[in-house]
Amino acid sequence: MSAQPTQWRHVVIPHGVPIESPKLGDFFKKGLPSHLVREISQNTMDNRSPNAQRAELRFSFRTPADPAAFQPYLKALRQHVEASGVSLVSVDWASPQLLIIEDFGTKGLEGPIDDRNADGSFAKFWHRTGDSNKGKGSSAGGRHGVGKVVNAEISKTRAFFGYSVRGGDAAVRSTLLGRSYLKPHRLAGSADDLNGLGTFHAAGAGQPIEALLNGEADKFAKAAGIVRKPDEPGLSLVALWPRDDVTPDAIREAVLNECLYQITAGELVVWIGDQVLDASTIRAALEANPEYARLIPLHDLIVEMHEAPAEAFRALVKVIDPADISTRLSKEAFEPTVLAAMRDDWLAGRPVLVEAQVRLRPKDKPEATASFKLALKHAEAGASEIACVRDDVTVRGAVRWGKRPAVGLLLAQDNALSGFLGDAEGPSHEDWEHDYVKDAFVRARETIVAVKMALSGLFESLVASEGEEPVANALIDFFSWHAPADKKKKQPKPPPPQPPPGPIKSKRPLVRVSQTKDGFTLAATEAAKEAGAFNVTLKCAYAVRFGDAFKEYVKFDFELDKLPLENVGASAFEVSGNTIKVLGATSDLRVHVAGLDPRRDLEVKVRVQAVEGAEADGEAA
Repeated sequence: MSAQPTQWRHVVIPHGVPIESPKLGDFFKKGLPSHLVREISQNTMDNRSPNAQRAELRFSFRTPADPAAFQPYLKALRQHVEASGVSLVSVDWASPQLLIIEDFGTKGLEGPIDDRNADGSFAKFWHRTGDSNKGKGSSAGGRHGVGKVVNAEISKTRAFFGYSVRGGDAAVRSTLLGRSYLKPHRLAGSADDLNGLGTFHAAGAGQPIEALLNGEADKFAKAAGIVRKPDEPGLSLVALWPRDDVTPDAIREAVLNECLYQITAGELVVWIGDQVLDASTIRAALEANPEYARLIPLHDLIVEMHEAPAEAFRALVKVIDPADISTRLSKEAFEPTVLAAMRDDWLAGRPVLVEAQVRLRPKDKPEATASFKLALKHAEAGASEIACVRDDVTVRGAVRWGKRPAVGLLLAQDNALSGFLGDAEGPSHEDWEHDYVKDAFVRARETIVAVKMALSGLFESLVASEGEEPVANALIDFFSWHAPADKKKKQPKPPPPQPPPGPIKSKRPLVRVSQTKDGFTLAATEAAKEAGAFNVTLKCAYAVRFGDAFKEYVKFDFELDKLPLENVGASAFEVSGNTIKVLGATSDLRVHVAGLDPRRDLEVKVRVQAVEGAEADGEAA
C-alpha cells in the first residue's frame, strides 16, 4: 500500500484532451427510487450464489456506527464536491447520513482486482463505466454497464462506497473502494482541470487505483455499521447523504412495484429497516396500505401462475412468426375446444394460462424458437395491472394496458427470447426497443411487436364473441318497474303542429375512405372537383373494446410511415405514426395504405379544411 494518505482523488485532465461532463446520470433522473431498486435488485439476482435458494436485499437508513472512525473516509471529498458546483445546503459534513444497501446469498465482486481490463465483475464495476460483464443474449439483467451510476445519483454528494466480500480467495477476502460522479472541476488555487470521475483508494496521486483489502476494508464496514460479516460473501453499498426523495417509504413503494413478481415467487427477500417483504408477508403489506391495494389481484395471479403445473398452460396452434402477421396471438391461434375452455375459465374468474412460441432470426446464427408464458384473469374496475418480467427484471413500460378489466403477466425467462429482450432494453430497463437489436436480428421490430401484443391478443380472444346480437328487453325485469294502478300519470298536451321543414342543404363529402384487405384507401369524390384546393388530416387506430382507440394507440401497433403507402394528388404529404396530413389536395387525391393487421378492426377519423381562398366545406364519407 502507498505511503501517501488514503483519500478521494480525481485525476488531472491532460492539456489537449477535451473536457467532458458525464451525462450517464440523466438516464435515472426521473423516479430515482424506482431506478435504484430496479438496478440493485437486478444485480443481486444476477449475482446469486449457485447454492442460494433465494437472494436477500437490505436497505438501512442510518448514521455511522462509529462517527469518529468514519470521518477519515471523507478525506478530501468535500473540496471536490464543492468545486464541482454540487448544492450542499442540507449536507452537514460533521454528521454523515448513510443509506446502506446490502445483498446476501450472492458472490460479491469477483476476478482480478489489479487489472482494469479483466473480465471479472470487480474490474467492470470499479474500473470501467459503460461496460458490463453480462454478455449479449445472456439471461443476466443488465447490458450497458451504466446502472452503477444510480448509486451515486441517490447521494447528495454524488458519492458512494462499495465493500465486497468473496469466498474462496484467501489472499483477497474483502475489498473497499469509493466512487464519485461529479463534473470536471478545479480546486481553489490550482490551474489543473480534474476529471469528474473520482475514486477513494489507497494509492497516491497519479497512481493506479488500489483497493483497501481485508482487515483495512473491514474497519470501514465496522465504522459504517454494515451488517455483513467479514466471511459473508456479497456486496454492501454505502451512499453518502441520500437525497430527500430517497426515503424508506419511497423505497418500499418501488420494491412493491418493481419486485412484486420476484418476491411473490419466493426468489427475493427485501428488508427495509426492520420490515421484511417476502412471499409470506407481501400480501399483508399490500393490504395494509390502500395505495398498494391495486396490486393485490396481480399478486394473486402471480401465485396462481407460479403454482400451476406445466399442463395447465395452453399452447398455440402455430409458432408466432414475426414475418407472418397472421400468426400473432389471436383467437385463431387456438383450437376451438381450447378457446372455449379458456373462455369458461375467464368467465368463472379463473386464470387463463398460455405458453407461446416465437421464432427468432439472429443474423449470425440459425433461426430458433423460444417460449414465453402469459397469464390473464378478470379484475374489477380500478385493478387493471400487468407485469412484464424478463428473467429477473420487471420491464414496466413494455406494454400499455389502459383500462382493460384484467390483470396480466408476461414472463420470458432463461432462454433465447429473454436474451433477445434483454438486449432490446435501454440502460433504465423500462421498455423493449428494436433499435438496440436491429443490427443483430432480422425483423427485430416485428418480433418485439408480436411479443408486446400477445397479452392484448389473448384478452381480445377471451372477450370476443361471435354471433351475439342485442336482445330486446333482455334486462327489463332488472331495470324497470310498474306504476301503481290507481295513480295514472297525467298525459301532457300534444305540442302545436310545426310548419313543414324547408329543403335541407347537404354538404357533399370531399373525400371517401374505403376498406381494403390489409389497409384502406382515401380518395377524393366528385364533389372535390368544385371545391378547389383543400387539406386533409387522417388519423387511424385499431379498435379497442374499452376506452378511446386513438388514445390507446401506440407506435408498436403500426407506424404508417413504415408501411407500404402510395399517394398522389396533393402538393405535400406528411406521414407519421398513425397520422396522414395532406396539404393542397385536388380532385385527383388518392392515398392507399397497406400492411395493417387484417384481423383487427380499424377506426379512422378524417378532417377536411379549405385552403385559404378556396371553398371546401365538405367532410369525409
